[in-house]
Amino acid sequence: MTAFAKKVAKAVKRPETCIVVGNAFGHLQELSETFNTVFIFSSSDREFKGKNVVYRESFEDVTVLPPITAVFFNRGTVEQLDIVEKVIEKNRAIIFIEGNETIHENYHLYLKKKKYKLTESFKDHQRWERTK
Repeated sequence: MTAFAKKVAKAVKRPETCIVVGNAFGHLQELSETFNTVFIFSSSDREFKGKNVVYRESFEDVTVLPPITAVFFNRGTVEQLDIVEKVIEKNRAIIFIEGNETIHENYHLYLKKKKYKLTESFKDHQRWERTK
């Protein structure tokens, strides 16, 4: 198990189902080994295959997915936070964002408004969790 997979497994108590917007910053293999089901929302880069990996092109049916425990955003896909709003509110999903740099103020304020706070920042990603 890689260091990234250990951090994710420690943060997500029940790693059942996750959403990936982008390519999980190069950790698709680890996510497919950690989670029961991985939904990838991406119109490109479909070379990764796995028995528990499901590719989606649009977010139209994102609200009918099974309970989501984590959402992974590449740095360039953070602007799609509002699309998965109902999923993160309903499931209190943990959010992972690529990079340790501060995200744009608009997205930071959006997450604060949804009662999320930055809990940890690593060299390649940051973790946001919903406060009580």
